[in-house]
Amino acid sequence: MPALPPSMPPFVPRKKGLSTGAWVAIVAAVVVLILGGVGVLALAGFTGAKSAIQRAKKVSALAMATDLENSINEFYNEYGALPNPETWILSHDIVFDTSDPDGQRLLSILMSKEPGPAPQNSMKILYLTPRNGKGGKGGLIPLPSGLSELRDPWGNPYQVILDGDYDEVLTPPASSGTAAPVKGRRVLVYSLGRDGKGGIESVRTW
Repeated sequence: MPALPPSMPPFVPRKKGLSTGAWVAIVAAVVVLILGGVGVLALAGFTGAKSAIQRAKKVSALAMATDLENSINEFYNEYGALPNPETWILSHDIVFDTSDPDGQRLLSILMSKEPGPAPQNSMKILYLTPRNGKGGKGGLIPLPSGLSELRDPWGNPYQVILDGDYDEVLTPPASSGTAAPVKGRRVLVYSLGRDGKGGIESVRTW
């Protein structure tokens, strides 16, 4: 009797679908898209944070510039004259910054720290009390001489224009962002801003 052929396993049709390689490719693509989206969001958040920091610095710079201007006006109201950082009688408008010798002398007058026996601020009134800066930025920077500088949040000195001829007309320099004469003011103060060059970046009190 002939031998029977061995039994064959039943035929099972293969289900149609994606291969393992295709699934891996899809998953990889999804992961790349997710990571890309996260990266875009992170970059947007970083950019937004930088913008917020710059806005805060501008607000701080304007506040300090305004405080300095107000303190000079208060000195004028008390003594009937502007604080004179020069070594001679003022007869013309002067422009200086709060890091040069004139600026250092101005700060000493307003903070009642004048050296010498004949201070202009003879009543020892404390007109200006700026916060201390850090790393040469954002406030008062003491010097070995005993005097101080005043710098904005970017590390630039503030620019000061005094009405030395007392005509209440001041013409700002181009670095302020405008050269139009300003009437009715005895003092103007501005910061050169983030780039230290002024112009459209300047932060001014008028």
